Formats: sequence, structure tokens, C-alpha cells
Amino acid sequence: MLNHNVTRINYRMALMEEPINQKKKGLLDRPVRLFWPFTLFIVFAVVICIGWFYHINKIANLRYTAKHVMKEEIRQKAEALGQTIAVTSRDDIRNSDFNKLQEYFIDIAKNNPDIEYLVVMKLNGEAVVHTDTKFRGKKLQDSLAQAALDADDVVVSEVDDKSLYDVAVPVMGFTSKAAVIRVGASFERSKQAFEAKPKN
Repeated sequence: MLNHNVTRINYRMALMEEPINQKKKGLLDRPVRLFWPFTLFIVFAVVICIGWFYHINKIANLRYTAKHVMKEEIRQKAEALGQTIAVTSRDDIRNSDFNKLQEYFIDIAKNNPDIEYLVVMKLNGEAVVHTDTKFRGKKLQDSLAQAALDADDVVVSEVDDKSLYDVAVPVMGFTSKAAVIRVGASFERSKQAFEAKPKN
């Protein structure tokens, strides 16, 4: 009986010796079984996001490249057209056969939707031929006209606010420049093709 009482006393004393401030284990102290699945989910989500942004950026770059390729193609065609007209119309310009050129230019503009205007300017700035007839016979004094008159070679000016290229090609006489051919080529169509929002 005595031994049994001693054992009970010792057990109570052991309980009293436990740290008073001992805390119970919380959720953060327990092993987290969802640690690896959660980590894999985060990694997977990051990879998906990176792939998506890469895809979007690639599409944007392709659109940008295609747009500028189309613009460059329009510029090259306008330059080639101006140089061709400067050669084939040389005799008509020398002979002042401007009515013939007027009809020829209007026909070219009708069959080329990117052509905004075709002009033959004398060295004093007078537009002796112009597909926009309200300017025919008038002196053109804008900055593009002045740049064209000053040119001794092909000059290409990009006019962003009008979405066009102004290509100036000198027409040579027997010994010097006799006139200037100007081709206005619009790249508005290329802008609309790549900036238009898809229809729902």
C-alpha cells in the first residue's frame, strides 16, 4: 500500500515538473502533406504564364514585321513606278504634251489603289500634270514639293500623318533636269490590315 502511494506521488510530481509555458503544436508545426503538390502547381502556373506571354510577343513581332514588309513593298513599287514614268514620259515632257500624260496618269491611278497622286512638276513648282485636277496648273509650294525640286536623285519622304510615301524622281532633259515626277503612295491599307480589331 505504501509503495502504491509513493508511485502516485512521484507521478504527480513529474507532471508538476513539465514546463508551464509549453505550447501545443499548431498547423505550422505539423508536416504539411500538400507542400509538393502546391509547389508543383505554382511552377506549372508560372511556366504556362511564361509560355503565353512568349506566344503573344511572338504574334506581335510577326504582325510588326509583316506590316513593315508590306510598307516597304509599297515604297519600292512607288519608287519603281516613278523611275519608269520618268523614262517613258521624257519625250512627252520635253514636247509639253501634258494632256496625254494627264490621261495616262489618271489611268495608272485608277488601276493602282495605293496610288494617291501622280504629278509632273516644272522646275518653278507648277504642277503641269496632276491626278487631282484641282491642283493642275498651280504652283506647289509645300515642303514635299520643295524637297522634290531640290533633288538630283530619287527622294522618298514618309508622311506619317497622311500614311503615305512621296517619291520624287527627276526627269532629265538633254543636259540638265527638266522636270520632276512625284508619286504619292499610301500605306494606309497596310495599317488597316494589321491594326483592325477582329470581328466578334
